[in-house]
Amino acid sequence: ETTTTTTIGDAEAADAASSSSAPTPRAARVGPVARRLVALPDLHGDLDLARRSLILARVINTTSIEETSVDDDAWSGGETILVQTGDVLDRGDASVALMRLLDKLARAAKDAGGEVVGLLGNHELMTLQGDLRYVSKRELVKLGKAALERRAQQTGSAGARDGDAATQTEEGRRRWRDLFRAGADLGETLRFDRSMLHVAGEGRCRSLFSHAGIRAHHLAAHRDTVEGVNGALRAASAGDGGDAKFRRHAWRHLFGGDGPLWN
Repeated sequence: ETTTTTTIGDAEAADAASSSSAPTPRAARVGPVARRLVALPDLHGDLDLARRSLILARVINTTSIEETSVDDDAWSGGETILVQTGDVLDRGDASVALMRLLDKLARAAKDAGGEVVGLLGNHELMTLQGDLRYVSKRELVKLGKAALERRAQQTGSAGARDGDAATQTEEGRRRWRDLFRAGADLGETLRFDRSMLHVAGEGRCRSLFSHAGIRAHHLAAHRDTVEGVNGALRAASAGDGGDAKFRRHAWRHLFGGDGPLWN
C-alpha cells in the first residue's frame, strides 16, 4: 500500500495544473492506487470553517455550506486517512456540533475503509482539567438556554425557562461539564478516542502527528514508544478529577508547558 499526503491548498494547484493547455505526459501508474493522507489542524468551534476545509480536502459530499446544513454532510473520502490534530474545542460557538460531526464522519469513514483520527489538543486538555476560560460565552448561553427550556418543560414551570445572561451562562457551564464528564458520549470520546500521538502513512509519507511538538524526552519517559505516551494520557484522563489528576500523572513530561500539547 502506498500513501500520498495532501495539504489544504494542493487542490487549487492541482486544478491549475489540469487546466494547462500543454499538459506533461505521465507514465501509467503501476501498482496499487495511492491512499491519501490529509491533516487538518485547529478548528476551535468554527463549524463553517471546518466544513469548508473538509470540502476542500474532498472528504465530505457537500459542495456548498450555504446550500446545505451540517446534517447533510456525509463521508465521501473513501479510504482517505484524515488526521485532525486537536483543538476542536473553545473560542468558536459550535464546539459541540463540531465534535459530533467529526464523530459521525469517523464512523462512516471506518465503514468505507478510511479513517478519521482525532488527536487531543491543549484546549481539550483544559476541558478535562475543568478549565473553561476559553469556552465561547455564546455557546455557553445557547447550552444554558436549552437546558433551562428543557427543565421548564419537565417541571411545567414557565419561570424555569427565564434567566438573565449570567444565569444562562452558569447553566451552560454546568451543561458543558455534563457533556464532557466521564461516561458521557463526548467525555468518552475525549478520554478514549483521542490520542496524544499518532503515526499514519506509508513509505516517505509515514508521519508522526501531535498537536504541538514531540521531543525525545517525552518518549524516553514512556518506554520510547507512542503507545507509552498515549497510555499515560489514558491513565490521566480516565474518570473525573480535573487538573489535580493530570498533575499526578507525568505532568512535567506530558501535560505542562513543555509537553506535546503546548510547546
